[in-house]
Amino acid sequence: MALDEAIVKEVSSSISPPTLRFYLWDQPSLSIGYFQNPAVDLNLRLLNEKGIPWVRRMTGGRGIYHHKELTYSFSIPLAFPTTFLPADLKGSYRKIGLVFAR
Repeated sequence: MALDEAIVKEVSSSISPPTLRFYLWDQPSLSIGYFQNPAVDLNLRLLNEKGIPWVRRMTGGRGIYHHKELTYSFSIPLAFPTTFLPADLKGSYRKIGLVFAR
């Protein structure tokens, strides 16, 4: 997640081009949304007992359990001229998801 954050900063500063990154998780893990409170939203004792690490995403949303999956992040400046992606975030998610669904 720290790498995704660094890529976003580089792309938004026009230091790096739009970037698509794929990655795997080396063990079952939990990622939580930016606004989640780990002390309230997670059972930290159970996660520790099970050896399940957790990380915070720089995006919102709820917790996601990652295990045996391919994860991706796509960073592109908001003002980047493109005919491929809709201007709204929900439309962009939908369009990118359709690419992977095929």
